[in-house]
Amino acid sequence: MRRDVVRAVCALAVTIAAVLPATAGASSPQVEIKAGRAACGAAAYCISPATLTVPAGATVLWHNLTGAPL
Repeated sequence: MRRDVVRAVCALAVTIAAVLPATAGASSPQVEIKAGRAACGAAAYCISPATLTVPAGATVLWHNLTGAPL
């Protein structure tokens, strides 16, 4: 019986290790920097989404779509 418990715990650990990295990368918030009146209305440049709430320690990916150098 103890051997079955050890096998179950090992299987659970492997499953968790396989799933966690995949779900962590999938949830990274992304922000786009846009240019032009078609994308931004009256402003020359805008950031979309305008507001973003992320948990502490999260990584945010910024995408510059303006063509302007950073």
